[in-house]
Amino acid sequence: MKEIIKSGHLYVAQPPLFKVKRGKSEVYIKDELKLDNFLIESSIDDLTMFYGKGRIKVSGKPLLSLIIKIIDHAKLLISLSKDNSISLTQSFFLNGGFGLKNFDNAKKLEKVINKTIDHLNINNEKDEKWNSSFNSETKELFFMHTKNEIKKSFKIDEYFINRNEAKKLEASSSDIIDIFIEGAYLNISEKEYYLNGPAELFNEINRFTRKSYKIQRYKGLGEMNPDQLWETTLDPDARTLLQVQYKDLWEADDLFGKLMGNNVEARRNFIQKFALEAEIDS
Repeated sequence: MKEIIKSGHLYVAQPPLFKVKRGKSEVYIKDELKLDNFLIESSIDDLTMFYGKGRIKVSGKPLLSLIIKIIDHAKLLISLSKDNSISLTQSFFLNGGFGLKNFDNAKKLEKVINKTIDHLNINNEKDEKWNSSFNSETKELFFMHTKNEIKKSFKIDEYFINRNEAKKLEASSSDIIDIFIEGAYLNISEKEYYLNGPAELFNEINRFTRKSYKIQRYKGLGEMNPDQLWETTLDPDARTLLQVQYKDLWEADDLFGKLMGNNVEARRNFIQKFALEAEIDS
């Protein structure tokens, strides 16, 4: 097997993950990212965005590029919020929280906290409120959300703001923050929606673009009939193949040994170490 891989003769088929249908038209799409891009591009004529105090208008191709970029940020925020509130994570990001790196500077931290709380409370419903507290000994921020007398507490610490997703968001944050911090609106077929941040845009775009299509997600090649299998995966003129390569023979052998060998402890340690960094397609 090693010789086959080293000589470049081993390939893995890359079948599509989705079939998208509207009327009699069908298209196969490779992955989630390309699906999002296809749906947005197909619906862009129905979308207009306004942002800032001067209600700067964006539409057409510039809006398409902007939406794709904002959705990338939204997905990072959603990933970062698996054990937290997406509204809190988003507001903390938009108000400079990920630029802190640590909680040592009390003045900077207080400024971020106050701006985050103000942003969270902009569109509150009746009997809804956010407030916060800071534990200086453990360097933990606690944000409390109260709605209809039901209270929930969320924590942000220095580990949270230094996770990979937070670093990626901070690295390209300036233009995204400028769009949302002064208020942004999305017009969909003449109906206007207020956007508190990237997550709201992602939700509204998803809701609108997917309702016009029948989207089938393939869990495996067994769900395709013979004609579909040929068209998407076997036809030499249309298929996509991924070449299997050994970039580092020793590292590859070590990894295969951990994941597929008889040493259960090594496999358990690997899974525990990298579990939080895994990107799982769900």
